[in-house]
Amino acid sequence: CGCKDLEAFRSLPAEDLFAAWQSAKKEVKGGGSAAFPVADGRFAVAGGNAKDIPYMAGSTSHDMAPPILHRMTRKWISDRKAPGYTWFFDRMLPGDDNGAWHSSDLWYWFGTLDNCWRPMTEKDRALSDQMTDYLCNFVCTGDPNGGSLPIWTPATEHRALRLGEQPTAMDKPSMWKMLHTMLTHKAAGE
Repeated sequence: CGCKDLEAFRSLPAEDLFAAWQSAKKEVKGGGSAAFPVADGRFAVAGGNAKDIPYMAGSTSHDMAPPILHRMTRKWISDRKAPGYTWFFDRMLPGDDNGAWHSSDLWYWFGTLDNCWRPMTEKDRALSDQMTDYLCNFVCTGDPNGGSLPIWTPATEHRALRLGEQPTAMDKPSMWKMLHTMLTHKAAGE
């Protein structure tokens, strides 16, 4: 963008920033993305500025870089002192073959499946009900567990609550499968 400092970057019109991003995408070799998270030790949560409270964080199976994002999420959550809960969402959304792309889980977490054009099924509604129960429990108590929900244990370096295609359970998602997905599928969005 030719910005010499942060102030110049912040004053850049959105159209100019978007045009620069579109140009940068053309320069990426091998079909990768022009935008990836960078763990440089300078953002707030890595710098130790995050509150020491319970957190929930997760990733989707068909995000831009699923193995990288899943690993970063698990590591960050498992490094916290307070209990943290990690999920891995792999529901293949009905209506196309784009999989569980970035933020596709939000309709489920917030119970807004009816605000979507997709032909949601009873399986989707049951999964959404389960996810909203986890979320409400977490908001009320700092622990997503309760009632007849499958047990969601605090995060470890390897396991996460798998939500989607299989019955909900703690699992170790395959990094090889995520890598294959990243290399063979486009990063889609709604």
